Amino acid sequence: MTSIATVDVQQQFAQAMQALNHGDMLGAQSLLLDLNDHEPGNDTILAALGSLALMAGQVDPAVAYLSQALSINGDNIDANLNLGLVAANSGEFDEALTLMGRAAELAPERSEVLFNLANLQIQLNNHAKAIVLFEQIIQQEPAFIAAYGGLASLYAFAGQAELAISTLQAGLSVAPADLQLALQLAECFQYFSQPNKALEIYLGCVERHHTNALAYMALGKYQLQLGQQEAGLETLLQGLKLNPQDLECLLLVADIFYDAGKYEQAEQYYQQAQLLAPSNSRANEQIRRLNSLSLPQWHFQMLADTERNQAYQQVLEKHVSTNMQVLDIGTGSGLLAMMAARAGAEHVYACEMHKKLAETARQIVAANGYADMISVINKKSTLMSIGKEMGAQADLVVSEILDVGGLGEGVIPSLRHAKENLAKPNAVLIPARVSLFAQVIEIPARSIVAPVRNLCGFDLSLLDSFRMPDEYISVNLQAESYTALSDVFPLLDIDFYNLPPVYSHAQPNEIPLHVYITQPGTAQAVVFWFDLHLDDEVVLSSACGGELKHWGQALFCLPVTKPVQQGDRLELTLLQSDMGVSFRC
Repeated sequence: MTSIATVDVQQQFAQAMQALNHGDMLGAQSLLLDLNDHEPGNDTILAALGSLALMAGQVDPAVAYLSQALSINGDNIDANLNLGLVAANSGEFDEALTLMGRAAELAPERSEVLFNLANLQIQLNNHAKAIVLFEQIIQQEPAFIAAYGGLASLYAFAGQAELAISTLQAGLSVAPADLQLALQLAECFQYFSQPNKALEIYLGCVERHHTNALAYMALGKYQLQLGQQEAGLETLLQGLKLNPQDLECLLLVADIFYDAGKYEQAEQYYQQAQLLAPSNSRANEQIRRLNSLSLPQWHFQMLADTERNQAYQQVLEKHVSTNMQVLDIGTGSGLLAMMAARAGAEHVYACEMHKKLAETARQIVAANGYADMISVINKKSTLMSIGKEMGAQADLVVSEILDVGGLGEGVIPSLRHAKENLAKPNAVLIPARVSLFAQVIEIPARSIVAPVRNLCGFDLSLLDSFRMPDEYISVNLQAESYTALSDVFPLLDIDFYNLPPVYSHAQPNEIPLHVYITQPGTAQAVVFWFDLHLDDEVVLSSACGGELKHWGQALFCLPVTKPVQQGDRLELTLLQSDMGVSFRC
Protein backbone atom coordinates (compact mmCIF):
# COMPACT_ATOMS: atom_id res chain seq x y z
CA MET A 1 0.00 0.00 0.00
CA THR A 2 1.48 3.31 -1.04
CA SER A 3 2.24 5.51 1.95
CA ILE A 4 1.01 9.10 2.24
CA ALA A 5 4.11 11.22 1.81
CA THR A 6 3.78 14.41 3.81
CA VAL A 7 2.50 15.31 7.24
CA ASP A 8 -0.06 17.71 5.73
CA VAL A 9 -1.43 15.00 3.45
CA GLN A 10 -1.54 12.54 6.34
CA GLN A 11 -3.43 15.10 8.42
CA GLN A 12 -5.95 15.77 5.65
CA PHE A 13 -6.47 12.04 5.09
CA ALA A 14 -7.11 11.62 8.81
CA GLN A 15 -9.62 14.49 8.66
CA ALA A 16 -11.41 12.76 5.78
CA MET A 17 -11.67 9.52 7.76
CA GLN A 18 -12.90 11.45 10.81
CA ALA A 19 -15.57 13.16 8.69
CA LEU A 20 -16.65 9.77 7.37
CA ASN A 21 -16.89 8.36 10.90
CA HIS A 22 -19.17 11.27 11.79
CA GLY A 23 -21.44 10.56 8.80
CA ASP A 24 -20.22 13.51 6.74
CA MET A 25 -19.78 11.67 3.45
CA LEU A 26 -19.72 14.80 1.32
CA GLY A 27 -17.05 16.36 3.50
CA ALA A 28 -14.96 13.20 3.38
CA GLN A 29 -15.33 12.98 -0.39
CA SER A 30 -14.28 16.61 -0.86
CA LEU A 31 -11.14 16.12 1.22
CA LEU A 32 -10.23 12.88 -0.58
CA LEU A 33 -10.74 14.37 -4.04
CA ASP A 34 -8.51 17.26 -3.08
CA LEU A 35 -5.88 14.80 -1.88
CA ASN A 36 -6.17 12.83 -5.12
CA ASP A 37 -5.46 16.02 -7.07
CA HIS A 38 -2.31 16.58 -5.04
CA GLU A 39 -1.16 12.95 -5.01
CA PRO A 40 -2.53 11.26 -8.15
CA GLY A 41 -1.80 7.55 -8.34
CA ASN A 42 -1.86 6.98 -4.59
CA ASP A 43 -3.63 3.67 -4.14
CA THR A 44 -4.56 4.40 -0.51
CA ILE A 45 -6.44 7.55 -1.49
CA LEU A 46 -7.99 5.85 -4.53
CA ALA A 47 -9.14 2.90 -2.44
CA ALA A 48 -10.67 5.28 0.11
CA LEU A 49 -12.52 7.13 -2.68
CA GLY A 50 -13.75 3.78 -4.02
CA SER A 51 -14.96 2.66 -0.58
CA LEU A 52 -16.78 5.97 -0.12
CA ALA A 53 -18.46 5.71 -3.54
CA LEU A 54 -19.53 2.15 -2.73
CA MET A 55 -21.07 3.30 0.55
CA ALA A 56 -23.02 5.91 -1.40
CA GLY A 57 -24.32 3.26 -3.81
CA GLN A 58 -22.27 4.64 -6.71
CA VAL A 59 -21.06 1.29 -8.01
CA ASP A 60 -19.50 2.32 -11.33
CA PRO A 61 -17.31 5.14 -9.90
CA ALA A 62 -16.42 2.85 -7.00
CA VAL A 63 -15.22 0.10 -9.33
CA ALA A 64 -13.20 2.63 -11.33
CA TYR A 65 -11.38 3.97 -8.24
CA LEU A 66 -10.86 0.50 -6.70
CA SER A 67 -9.61 -1.04 -9.96
CA GLN A 68 -7.16 1.83 -10.41
CA ALA A 69 -5.93 1.34 -6.84
CA LEU A 70 -5.50 -2.40 -7.42
CA SER A 71 -3.63 -1.84 -10.67
CA ILE A 72 -1.18 0.34 -8.77
CA ASN A 73 -0.90 -1.98 -5.80
CA GLY A 74 -2.25 -5.52 -6.06
CA ASP A 75 -1.92 -5.92 -2.30
CA ASN A 76 -4.22 -3.04 -1.41
CA ILE A 77 -6.46 -4.65 1.21
CA ASP A 78 -9.47 -2.32 0.87
CA ALA A 79 -9.43 -2.50 -2.92
CA ASN A 80 -9.39 -6.31 -2.82
CA LEU A 81 -12.15 -6.43 -0.19
CA ASN A 82 -14.50 -3.94 -1.81
CA LEU A 83 -14.03 -5.21 -5.36
CA GLY A 84 -14.80 -8.65 -3.91
CA LEU A 85 -18.03 -7.31 -2.43
CA VAL A 86 -19.01 -5.82 -5.80
CA ALA A 87 -18.28 -9.14 -7.53
CA ALA A 88 -20.34 -11.06 -4.95
CA ASN A 89 -23.30 -8.71 -5.40
CA SER A 90 -23.04 -9.31 -9.16
CA GLY A 91 -23.05 -13.08 -8.71
CA GLU A 92 -19.42 -13.45 -9.75
CA PHE A 93 -18.57 -15.63 -6.77
CA ASP A 94 -15.28 -17.13 -7.98
CA GLU A 95 -13.80 -13.69 -8.53
CA ALA A 96 -15.25 -12.50 -5.21
CA LEU A 97 -13.66 -15.43 -3.40
CA THR A 98 -10.26 -14.72 -4.99
CA LEU A 99 -10.34 -11.00 -4.13
CA MET A 100 -11.71 -11.32 -0.59
CA GLY A 101 -9.51 -14.32 0.14
CA ARG A 102 -6.49 -12.22 -0.84
CA ALA A 103 -7.64 -9.42 1.47
CA ALA A 104 -7.92 -11.93 4.35
CA GLU A 105 -4.42 -13.26 3.63
CA LEU A 106 -3.02 -9.72 3.72
CA ALA A 107 -4.89 -8.67 6.86
CA PRO A 108 -5.97 -11.66 8.98
CA GLU A 109 -6.10 -9.33 11.98
CA ARG A 110 -8.89 -7.20 10.41
CA SER A 111 -12.12 -8.71 11.67
CA GLU A 112 -14.35 -6.91 9.15
CA VAL A 113 -12.37 -8.51 6.31
CA LEU A 114 -12.83 -11.97 7.81
CA PHE A 115 -16.51 -11.26 8.50
CA ASN A 116 -17.24 -10.39 4.86
CA LEU A 117 -15.32 -13.45 3.69
CA ALA A 118 -17.33 -15.63 6.12
CA ASN A 119 -20.62 -14.31 4.72
CA LEU A 120 -19.38 -15.07 1.20
CA GLN A 121 -18.56 -18.63 2.27
CA ILE A 122 -22.14 -18.95 3.55
CA GLN A 123 -23.43 -17.84 0.13
CA LEU A 124 -21.26 -20.58 -1.39
CA ASN A 125 -22.60 -23.14 1.14
CA ASN A 126 -19.10 -23.53 2.61
CA HIS A 127 -20.48 -23.52 6.14
CA ALA A 128 -17.51 -25.24 7.77
CA LYS A 129 -15.12 -22.56 6.44
CA ALA A 130 -17.50 -19.82 7.57
CA ILE A 131 -17.62 -21.31 11.08
CA VAL A 132 -13.81 -21.27 11.28
CA LEU A 133 -13.74 -17.61 10.23
CA PHE A 134 -16.44 -16.55 12.73
CA GLU A 135 -14.64 -18.39 15.53
CA GLN A 136 -11.37 -16.66 14.53
CA ILE A 137 -13.08 -13.26 14.66
CA ILE A 138 -14.53 -13.92 18.12
CA GLN A 139 -11.19 -15.14 19.43
CA GLN A 140 -9.24 -12.12 18.22
CA GLU A 141 -11.99 -9.51 18.79
CA PRO A 142 -14.58 -10.65 21.35
CA ALA A 143 -16.51 -7.38 20.99
CA PHE A 144 -17.29 -8.06 17.30
CA ILE A 145 -20.95 -8.83 18.09
CA ALA A 146 -22.14 -9.62 14.55
CA ALA A 147 -19.83 -12.65 14.47
CA TYR A 148 -21.79 -14.29 17.31
CA GLY A 149 -25.03 -13.94 15.36
CA GLY A 150 -23.50 -15.37 12.19
CA LEU A 151 -21.91 -18.29 13.99
CA ALA A 152 -25.11 -19.09 15.93
CA SER A 153 -27.13 -19.07 12.69
CA LEU A 154 -24.83 -21.70 11.21
CA TYR A 155 -25.07 -23.88 14.31
CA ALA A 156 -28.86 -23.55 14.29
CA PHE A 157 -28.98 -24.44 10.61
CA ALA A 158 -26.99 -27.58 11.38
CA GLY A 159 -29.42 -28.47 14.17
CA GLN A 160 -26.80 -27.93 16.89
CA ALA A 161 -29.12 -26.26 19.39
CA GLU A 162 -26.76 -26.16 22.37
CA LEU A 163 -23.93 -24.59 20.38
CA ALA A 164 -26.28 -22.02 18.80
CA ILE A 165 -27.72 -21.04 22.18
CA SER A 166 -24.36 -20.95 23.99
CA THR A 167 -22.86 -18.80 21.22
CA LEU A 168 -25.64 -16.24 21.51
CA GLN A 169 -25.42 -16.27 25.29
CA ALA A 170 -21.68 -15.65 25.00
CA GLY A 171 -22.37 -12.69 22.74
CA LEU A 172 -24.92 -11.30 25.19
CA SER A 173 -22.40 -11.63 28.02
CA VAL A 174 -20.22 -9.23 26.02
CA ALA A 175 -23.10 -6.98 24.93
CA PRO A 176 -26.08 -7.51 27.28
CA ALA A 177 -28.08 -4.70 25.67
CA ASP A 178 -27.81 -5.97 22.11
CA LEU A 179 -31.40 -6.37 20.88
CA GLN A 180 -30.56 -8.33 17.72
CA LEU A 181 -28.68 -11.01 19.64
CA ALA A 182 -31.46 -11.27 22.23
CA LEU A 183 -34.13 -11.64 19.54
CA GLN A 184 -32.00 -14.23 17.77
CA LEU A 185 -31.70 -16.16 21.03
CA ALA A 186 -35.48 -16.05 21.48
CA GLU A 187 -35.93 -17.33 17.91
CA CYS A 188 -33.46 -20.11 18.71
CA PHE A 189 -35.46 -21.25 21.74
CA GLN A 190 -38.61 -20.97 19.65
CA TYR A 191 -37.12 -23.00 16.80
CA PHE A 192 -35.86 -25.70 19.16
CA SER A 193 -39.28 -26.08 20.85
CA GLN A 194 -38.68 -24.19 24.06
CA PRO A 195 -41.65 -21.77 23.86
CA ASN A 196 -41.60 -20.64 27.50
CA LYS A 197 -37.95 -19.57 27.33
CA ALA A 198 -38.59 -17.88 23.99
CA LEU A 199 -41.55 -15.93 25.37
CA GLU A 200 -39.54 -14.96 28.45
CA ILE A 201 -36.79 -13.47 26.29
CA TYR A 202 -39.24 -11.68 23.96
CA LEU A 203 -40.95 -10.12 26.99
CA GLY A 204 -37.56 -9.17 28.40
CA CYS A 205 -36.65 -7.48 25.12
CA VAL A 206 -39.77 -5.31 25.29
CA GLU A 207 -39.07 -4.46 28.92
CA ARG A 208 -35.42 -3.57 28.25
CA HIS A 209 -36.03 -1.88 24.87
CA HIS A 210 -39.43 -0.31 25.54
CA THR A 211 -38.78 2.47 23.01
CA ASN A 212 -37.72 0.14 20.20
CA ALA A 213 -40.46 -0.89 17.76
CA LEU A 214 -38.50 -3.97 16.68
CA ALA A 215 -38.87 -5.55 20.14
CA TYR A 216 -42.65 -5.12 20.04
CA MET A 217 -42.80 -6.44 16.50
CA ALA A 218 -40.94 -9.63 17.45
CA LEU A 219 -43.03 -10.22 20.58
CA GLY A 220 -46.30 -9.52 18.75
CA LYS A 221 -45.49 -11.97 15.98
CA TYR A 222 -44.62 -14.67 18.50
CA GLN A 223 -47.80 -14.06 20.49
CA LEU A 224 -49.77 -14.56 17.28
CA GLN A 225 -47.95 -17.84 16.66
CA LEU A 226 -48.92 -18.93 20.17
CA GLY A 227 -52.56 -18.19 19.32
CA GLN A 228 -52.69 -15.11 21.57
CA GLN A 229 -54.46 -12.97 18.97
CA GLU A 230 -55.60 -10.11 21.19
CA ALA A 231 -52.27 -9.81 23.02
CA GLY A 232 -50.36 -10.04 19.73
CA LEU A 233 -52.45 -7.32 18.11
CA GLU A 234 -52.07 -5.03 21.12
CA THR A 235 -48.30 -5.54 21.11
CA LEU A 236 -48.02 -4.83 17.38
CA LEU A 237 -50.11 -1.67 17.74
CA GLN A 238 -47.70 -0.52 20.47
CA GLY A 239 -44.86 -1.12 18.02
CA LEU A 240 -46.62 0.96 15.37
CA LYS A 241 -46.94 3.85 17.81
CA LEU A 242 -43.15 3.83 18.05
CA ASN A 243 -42.61 3.34 14.33
CA PRO A 244 -45.71 4.16 12.23
CA GLN A 245 -43.74 3.45 9.06
CA ASP A 246 -42.92 -0.18 9.76
CA LEU A 247 -44.30 -1.73 6.58
CA GLU A 248 -44.20 -5.33 7.80
CA CYS A 249 -46.01 -4.41 11.00
CA LEU A 250 -48.67 -2.40 9.13
CA LEU A 251 -49.39 -5.35 6.85
CA LEU A 252 -49.47 -7.81 9.75
CA VAL A 253 -51.93 -5.68 11.72
CA ALA A 254 -54.06 -5.22 8.60
CA ASP A 255 -54.10 -8.98 8.05
CA ILE A 256 -55.24 -9.57 11.64
CA PHE A 257 -58.17 -7.21 11.23
CA TYR A 258 -59.00 -8.70 7.83
CA ASP A 259 -59.03 -12.26 9.15
CA ALA A 260 -61.28 -11.12 12.01
CA GLY A 261 -63.76 -9.65 9.52
CA LYS A 262 -63.04 -6.07 10.68
CA TYR A 263 -62.70 -4.73 7.17
CA GLU A 264 -62.75 -1.00 7.92
CA GLN A 265 -59.80 -1.28 10.30
CA ALA A 266 -58.01 -3.61 7.89
CA GLU A 267 -58.42 -1.14 5.05
CA GLN A 268 -57.05 1.68 7.22
CA TYR A 269 -53.77 -0.16 7.77
CA TYR A 270 -53.52 -1.48 4.21
CA GLN A 271 -53.91 2.11 3.00
CA GLN A 272 -51.14 3.27 5.33
CA ALA A 273 -48.93 0.52 3.94
CA GLN A 274 -49.86 1.54 0.40
CA LEU A 275 -48.92 5.16 1.08
CA LEU A 276 -45.60 3.99 2.47
CA ALA A 277 -44.92 1.55 -0.41
CA PRO A 278 -47.22 2.29 -3.40
CA SER A 279 -45.98 -0.75 -5.32
CA ASN A 280 -46.45 -3.22 -2.46
CA SER A 281 -48.37 -6.09 -4.00
CA ARG A 282 -49.85 -7.31 -0.71
CA ALA A 283 -51.38 -3.95 0.21
CA ASN A 284 -52.64 -3.31 -3.32
CA GLU A 285 -54.16 -6.78 -3.66
CA GLN A 286 -55.93 -6.62 -0.30
CA ILE A 287 -57.37 -3.15 -0.95
CA ARG A 288 -58.78 -4.43 -4.23
CA ARG A 289 -60.15 -7.46 -2.40
CA LEU A 290 -61.83 -5.24 0.20
CA ASN A 291 -63.28 -3.08 -2.55
CA SER A 292 -64.69 -6.18 -4.21
CA LEU A 293 -66.28 -7.27 -0.92
CA SER A 294 -68.06 -3.95 -0.57
CA LEU A 295 -69.23 -3.78 -4.18
CA PRO A 296 -71.43 -6.56 -5.61
CA GLN A 297 -69.73 -8.17 -8.59
CA TRP A 298 -72.85 -7.88 -10.73
CA HIS A 299 -71.85 -4.24 -11.28
CA PHE A 300 -69.17 -5.48 -13.68
CA GLN A 301 -71.53 -7.89 -15.40
CA MET A 302 -73.99 -5.04 -15.84
CA LEU A 303 -71.34 -2.77 -17.38
CA ALA A 304 -70.42 -5.57 -19.78
CA ASP A 305 -74.06 -5.85 -20.96
CA THR A 306 -73.62 -4.14 -24.34
CA GLU A 307 -77.25 -4.29 -25.40
CA ARG A 308 -78.34 -2.68 -22.15
CA ASN A 309 -75.74 0.09 -22.52
CA GLN A 310 -76.71 0.82 -26.12
CA ALA A 311 -80.42 0.86 -25.30
CA TYR A 312 -79.98 3.37 -22.46
CA GLN A 313 -77.78 5.52 -24.68
CA GLN A 314 -80.36 5.45 -27.47
CA VAL A 315 -83.22 6.47 -25.16
CA LEU A 316 -81.20 9.18 -23.40
CA GLU A 317 -80.15 10.71 -26.73
CA LYS A 318 -83.83 10.70 -27.77
CA HIS A 319 -85.19 12.40 -24.64
CA VAL A 320 -82.37 14.61 -23.28
CA SER A 321 -82.33 18.15 -24.65
CA THR A 322 -80.35 21.32 -24.05
CA ASN A 323 -80.90 23.10 -20.71
CA MET A 324 -82.26 19.92 -19.11
CA GLN A 325 -81.56 19.14 -15.45
CA VAL A 326 -81.12 15.37 -15.05
CA LEU A 327 -81.26 13.21 -11.92
CA ASP A 328 -79.42 9.87 -12.07
CA ILE A 329 -80.49 7.64 -9.16
CA GLY A 330 -77.87 5.06 -8.20
CA THR A 331 -75.22 6.23 -10.64
CA GLY A 332 -72.70 3.48 -9.83
CA SER A 333 -69.80 4.06 -12.21
CA GLY A 334 -71.36 7.28 -13.53
CA LEU A 335 -71.98 5.75 -16.96
CA LEU A 336 -75.62 6.83 -17.38
CA ALA A 337 -74.85 10.29 -15.98
CA MET A 338 -72.09 10.76 -18.58
CA MET A 339 -74.42 9.51 -21.33
CA ALA A 340 -76.95 12.15 -20.29
CA ALA A 341 -74.28 14.86 -20.19
CA ARG A 342 -72.97 13.84 -23.62
CA ALA A 343 -76.54 13.88 -24.94
CA GLY A 344 -76.77 17.59 -24.07
CA ALA A 345 -78.01 17.93 -20.48
CA GLU A 346 -77.11 21.21 -18.83
CA HIS A 347 -76.40 19.50 -15.51
CA VAL A 348 -76.66 15.99 -14.09
CA TYR A 349 -77.14 15.24 -10.40
CA ALA A 350 -75.81 11.71 -9.95
CA CYS A 351 -76.46 10.18 -6.52
CA GLU A 352 -74.72 7.08 -5.19
CA MET A 353 -75.05 5.91 -1.57
CA HIS A 354 -71.93 3.68 -1.71
CA LYS A 355 -69.15 5.97 -0.46
CA LYS A 356 -66.23 4.40 -2.30
CA LEU A 357 -68.22 3.96 -5.48
CA ALA A 358 -69.33 7.59 -5.33
CA GLU A 359 -65.75 8.75 -4.99
CA THR A 360 -64.67 6.52 -7.87
CA ALA A 361 -67.56 7.78 -10.02
CA ARG A 362 -66.44 11.33 -9.24
CA GLN A 363 -62.94 10.51 -10.46
CA ILE A 364 -64.29 8.78 -13.57
CA VAL A 365 -66.48 11.78 -14.38
CA ALA A 366 -63.51 14.14 -14.00
CA ALA A 367 -61.23 11.90 -16.06
CA ASN A 368 -63.76 12.02 -18.91
CA GLY A 369 -64.07 15.82 -18.82
CA TYR A 370 -67.56 16.12 -17.27
CA ALA A 371 -66.66 17.41 -13.80
CA ASP A 372 -68.38 20.76 -14.45
CA MET A 373 -71.54 19.13 -15.80
CA ILE A 374 -72.05 16.26 -13.35
CA SER A 375 -72.34 16.48 -9.55
CA VAL A 376 -71.77 13.12 -7.88
CA ILE A 377 -73.59 13.09 -4.54
CA ASN A 378 -72.80 10.44 -1.94
CA LYS A 379 -76.37 10.00 -0.66
CA LYS A 380 -79.51 8.01 -1.22
CA SER A 381 -81.83 10.00 -3.45
CA THR A 382 -84.55 9.79 -0.79
CA LEU A 383 -82.32 11.90 1.51
CA MET A 384 -81.79 14.65 -1.08
CA SER A 385 -83.70 17.89 -1.52
CA ILE A 386 -83.89 20.89 -3.84
CA GLY A 387 -81.78 23.79 -2.63
CA LYS A 388 -79.30 21.53 -0.86
CA GLU A 389 -77.94 18.66 -2.95
CA MET A 390 -79.75 19.79 -6.11
CA GLY A 391 -79.88 23.31 -7.49
CA ALA A 392 -83.03 22.77 -9.55
CA GLN A 393 -85.80 20.26 -10.16
CA ALA A 394 -85.02 17.50 -12.62
CA ASP A 395 -86.52 17.50 -16.11
CA LEU A 396 -85.56 13.86 -16.52
CA VAL A 397 -84.95 11.04 -14.05
CA VAL A 398 -82.86 8.07 -15.15
CA SER A 399 -82.18 5.00 -13.03
CA GLU A 400 -81.45 1.31 -13.05
CA ILE A 401 -82.15 0.37 -9.46
CA LEU A 402 -83.69 -3.02 -10.17
CA ASP A 403 -82.69 -6.38 -8.83
CA VAL A 404 -83.28 -9.81 -10.38
CA GLY A 405 -86.89 -9.68 -9.18
CA GLY A 406 -87.44 -6.18 -10.51
CA LEU A 407 -88.46 -4.30 -7.36
CA GLY A 408 -85.97 -5.46 -4.69
CA GLU A 409 -83.62 -2.46 -4.86
CA GLY A 410 -86.33 0.02 -4.01
CA VAL A 411 -87.15 1.46 -7.42
CA ILE A 412 -90.76 2.23 -6.38
CA PRO A 413 -90.03 4.28 -3.20
CA SER A 414 -87.05 5.97 -4.87
CA LEU A 415 -89.10 7.11 -7.86
CA ARG A 416 -92.04 8.03 -5.64
CA HIS A 417 -89.77 10.36 -3.61
CA ALA A 418 -88.11 11.73 -6.74
CA LYS A 419 -91.44 12.52 -8.41
CA GLU A 420 -92.74 14.24 -5.29
CA ASN A 421 -89.58 16.11 -4.20
CA LEU A 422 -86.84 16.24 -6.83
CA ALA A 423 -88.44 16.33 -10.29
CA LYS A 424 -90.78 18.57 -12.22
CA PRO A 425 -94.41 17.31 -12.54
CA ASN A 426 -93.92 16.48 -16.22
CA ALA A 427 -90.43 14.98 -15.85
CA VAL A 428 -89.42 12.20 -18.21
CA LEU A 429 -88.77 8.87 -16.46
CA ILE A 430 -86.26 6.35 -17.81
CA PRO A 431 -87.28 3.55 -17.44
CA ALA A 432 -90.98 4.24 -17.74
CA ARG A 433 -92.42 0.89 -16.69
CA VAL A 434 -91.54 -2.62 -15.56
CA SER A 435 -93.60 -5.74 -16.31
CA LEU A 436 -93.07 -8.99 -14.43
CA PHE A 437 -93.78 -12.46 -15.89
CA ALA A 438 -93.73 -15.84 -14.16
CA GLN A 439 -93.96 -19.60 -14.57
CA VAL A 440 -94.57 -22.46 -12.13
CA ILE A 441 -91.82 -25.07 -12.29
CA GLU A 442 -90.52 -28.27 -10.70
CA ILE A 443 -86.88 -27.85 -9.66
CA PRO A 444 -85.86 -30.57 -7.16
CA ALA A 445 -82.23 -29.51 -6.61
CA ARG A 446 -83.33 -26.08 -5.38
CA SER A 447 -86.50 -27.13 -3.58
CA ILE A 448 -84.75 -29.70 -1.42
CA VAL A 449 -83.11 -26.93 0.64
CA ALA A 450 -86.09 -24.57 0.72
CA PRO A 451 -86.84 -25.39 3.46
CA VAL A 452 -83.85 -27.48 4.54
CA ARG A 453 -84.98 -31.06 5.13
CA ASN A 454 -83.41 -34.49 5.45
CA LEU A 455 -80.26 -34.91 3.36
CA CYS A 456 -78.36 -38.17 2.90
CA GLY A 457 -80.31 -39.70 5.75
CA PHE A 458 -79.59 -36.86 8.19
CA ASP A 459 -81.97 -34.27 9.60
CA LEU A 460 -80.47 -30.84 8.76
CA SER A 461 -83.64 -28.86 9.38
CA LEU A 462 -82.01 -26.74 12.12
CA LEU A 463 -79.93 -25.12 9.37
CA ASP A 464 -83.11 -23.62 7.92
CA SER A 465 -83.03 -20.87 10.55
CA PHE A 466 -80.23 -19.27 8.51
CA ARG A 467 -82.36 -19.07 5.34
CA MET A 468 -84.72 -16.22 4.46
CA PRO A 469 -87.89 -18.11 3.55
CA ASP A 470 -89.76 -15.19 1.94
CA GLU A 471 -86.94 -14.15 -0.39
CA TYR A 472 -86.13 -15.16 -3.93
CA ILE A 473 -82.69 -15.97 -5.29
CA SER A 474 -80.98 -15.26 -8.59
CA VAL A 475 -80.55 -18.16 -11.01
CA ASN A 476 -79.62 -18.70 -14.62
CA LEU A 477 -82.56 -20.83 -15.63
CA GLN A 478 -80.78 -22.10 -18.73
CA ALA A 479 -78.20 -23.73 -16.48
CA GLU A 480 -80.78 -25.35 -14.18
CA SER A 481 -82.44 -28.75 -14.42
CA TYR A 482 -86.18 -28.02 -14.19
CA THR A 483 -89.59 -28.83 -15.69
CA ALA A 484 -92.06 -26.11 -16.68
CA LEU A 485 -95.49 -26.97 -15.25
CA SER A 486 -97.38 -23.96 -16.63
CA ASP A 487 -97.28 -21.48 -19.46
CA VAL A 488 -95.69 -18.09 -18.84
CA PHE A 489 -98.24 -15.72 -17.29
CA PRO A 490 -98.20 -11.97 -16.52
CA LEU A 491 -97.44 -11.31 -12.89
CA LEU A 492 -97.37 -7.55 -12.30
CA ASP A 493 -97.17 -4.32 -14.25
CA ILE A 494 -95.77 -1.17 -12.61
CA ASP A 495 -96.16 2.15 -14.44
CA PHE A 496 -93.54 4.48 -12.98
CA TYR A 497 -95.55 7.52 -14.13
CA ASN A 498 -98.51 6.24 -12.10
CA LEU A 499 -97.05 4.46 -9.14
CA PRO A 500 -99.16 2.21 -6.90
CA PRO A 501 -99.91 3.23 -3.32
CA VAL A 502 -97.44 2.39 -0.56
CA TYR A 503 -97.43 -1.28 0.38
CA SER A 504 -95.19 -2.29 3.28
CA HIS A 505 -93.63 -5.69 3.81
CA ALA A 506 -95.90 -6.16 6.83
CA GLN A 507 -99.02 -5.20 4.86
CA PRO A 508 -98.41 -6.16 1.22
CA ASN A 509 -100.83 -5.97 -1.66
CA GLU A 510 -102.32 -9.48 -1.94
CA ILE A 511 -103.13 -10.50 -5.52
CA PRO A 512 -104.76 -13.92 -6.17
CA LEU A 513 -103.21 -15.97 -8.98
CA HIS A 514 -104.99 -18.79 -10.81
CA VAL A 515 -102.33 -20.76 -12.65
CA TYR A 516 -103.37 -23.50 -15.11
CA ILE A 517 -101.07 -26.53 -15.08
CA THR A 518 -99.93 -27.80 -18.47
CA GLN A 519 -97.56 -30.58 -17.33
CA PRO A 520 -97.86 -33.09 -14.45
CA GLY A 521 -95.29 -32.88 -11.69
CA THR A 522 -94.71 -31.24 -8.32
CA ALA A 523 -95.18 -27.48 -8.06
CA GLN A 524 -92.02 -26.50 -6.18
CA ALA A 525 -91.20 -22.97 -7.24
CA VAL A 526 -92.18 -19.87 -9.16
CA VAL A 527 -89.58 -18.45 -11.49
CA PHE A 528 -90.07 -14.87 -12.69
CA TRP A 529 -88.35 -12.08 -14.63
CA PHE A 530 -89.16 -8.65 -15.99
CA ASP A 531 -89.43 -6.58 -19.14
CA LEU A 532 -87.98 -3.12 -18.68
CA HIS A 533 -89.69 -0.44 -20.78
CA LEU A 534 -87.15 2.38 -21.11
CA ASP A 535 -89.82 4.34 -22.98
CA ASP A 536 -92.79 3.50 -25.21
CA GLU A 537 -90.54 1.96 -27.87
CA VAL A 538 -87.44 0.44 -26.28
CA VAL A 539 -87.96 -2.70 -24.17
CA LEU A 540 -85.32 -4.92 -22.57
CA SER A 541 -86.07 -8.31 -21.02
CA SER A 542 -84.35 -10.39 -18.33
CA ALA A 543 -86.07 -13.56 -19.54
CA CYS A 544 -83.99 -16.49 -20.81
CA GLY A 545 -82.54 -15.29 -24.11
CA GLY A 546 -83.46 -11.67 -23.32
CA GLU A 547 -81.30 -8.60 -23.78
CA LEU A 548 -80.53 -8.17 -20.06
CA LYS A 549 -78.19 -11.13 -19.83
CA HIS A 550 -76.46 -10.17 -16.59
CA TRP A 551 -79.55 -10.26 -14.37
CA GLY A 552 -80.68 -13.86 -14.71
CA GLN A 553 -84.07 -14.86 -13.31
CA ALA A 554 -85.63 -14.79 -9.84
CA LEU A 555 -86.55 -18.09 -8.20
CA PHE A 556 -88.98 -18.32 -5.30
CA CYS A 557 -89.21 -21.79 -3.78
CA LEU A 558 -92.67 -22.54 -2.41
CA PRO A 559 -92.57 -23.48 1.30
CA VAL A 560 -95.20 -26.16 0.67
CA THR A 561 -94.85 -28.19 -2.52
CA LYS A 562 -97.88 -29.68 -4.24
CA PRO A 563 -98.32 -32.54 -6.75
CA VAL A 564 -100.26 -31.32 -9.81
CA GLN A 565 -101.78 -32.84 -12.93
CA GLN A 566 -102.33 -31.40 -16.37
CA GLY A 567 -105.49 -29.27 -16.34
CA ASP A 568 -105.31 -28.46 -12.61
CA ARG A 569 -105.70 -24.90 -11.44
CA LEU A 570 -103.05 -23.99 -8.87
CA GLU A 571 -104.11 -21.24 -6.47
CA LEU A 572 -101.30 -18.89 -5.43
CA THR A 573 -101.20 -15.47 -3.82
CA LEU A 574 -98.79 -12.80 -4.99
CA LEU A 575 -97.62 -10.57 -2.13
CA GLN A 576 -96.42 -7.25 -3.53
CA SER A 577 -94.73 -4.57 -1.41
CA ASP A 578 -92.66 -1.51 -2.25
CA MET A 579 -89.52 -3.63 -1.91
CA GLY A 580 -90.36 -6.80 -3.83
CA VAL A 581 -92.65 -9.74 -4.33
CA SER A 582 -93.17 -13.15 -2.74
CA PHE A 583 -95.71 -15.95 -3.03
CA ARG A 584 -97.99 -17.95 -0.81
CA CYS A 585 -99.72 -21.17 -1.74
